[in-house]
Amino acid sequence: MTCGVILSIPTSLESFCHYCYFQIANEVKKDAKCIEQIDKNSREQALKGEMNNVVRQQVVSAMNNQNVNARTLLKDSDNMDKFIGMVHDIIKHGDDAKLSALLGKMGL
Repeated sequence: MTCGVILSIPTSLESFCHYCYFQIANEVKKDAKCIEQIDKNSREQALKGEMNNVVRQQVVSAMNNQNVNARTLLKDSDNMDKFIGMVHDIIKHGDDAKLSALLGKMGL
């Protein structure tokens, strides 16, 4: 399994993103509407749905703990879009062990 997304994020964001991938994916998994949209739609459609809002809200929430990194991610729409896509792929393809290995290969 590969998600086909490699983020070009500054080193200072790597640990933040690694944490957020799993933390935010877990929060998105709790949203029934997001899961329904992921299960019933293409990746592209799901990324434009409720998941987009939930991921952005979770990144804002992370600002309490990781203020500078979260702000940097929020200001860069390309990386934010890639980040949202990665969260989708984590949820869609499951299996935390495979995801952890994938992120390790990405250096995250």
